[in-house]
Amino acid sequence: MKLSASFKKNVIAAYGTSGEDWLERLPSVIELLKKRFQLTSLIPFDNLSYSFAAVAQREHGTPCVLKIVPGNCKQEAEALTYFQKKGSVELLDQEVTHGALLLEYLAPGTSLQQLFPKDDALATEITASIIMKLTKKCHTIPEGFPSLAEWFSSLYDNQFPELASEYATARSITSTLLSD
Repeated sequence: MKLSASFKKNVIAAYGTSGEDWLERLPSVIELLKKRFQLTSLIPFDNLSYSFAAVAQREHGTPCVLKIVPGNCKQEAEALTYFQKKGSVELLDQEVTHGALLLEYLAPGTSLQQLFPKDDALATEITASIIMKLTKKCHTIPEGFPSLAEWFSSLYDNQFPELASEYATARSITSTLLSD
């Protein structure tokens, strides 16, 4: 399986030598997970950035997505379980020791921008309704989930020097959005 140079570069830039090790182990991990989840027809997405993701078929022919992350996927699995059927993709199975999530396949469709090119307000309203659906469930945050401030700050841990000004802008916007 050929992985793009940009994907490899991103993983190594973000995770250093552990990213290099992960990339080296990835083909054998994929084979192990194909057996574990009984997957066939694994086709990686074209635009991989920091995680491996591929469309696959389960034993009975149902499409799904295999996602493998270089780090720990436990929190993502917990969040998907928490939001199950509340506006998020369904978590079908997981193998946390290998950073793997088996996800429901959602067929790409038409973006809201394409559907409503001249009605940004309607597209925004639809987006907001999805966010509201997710946040209705969030009256109490499960133990171990990071706060928004913690989550956003973790985005800046692996800063790329060439994106310094973008990170500064993001920090400023984050600070504004999270202020009381």
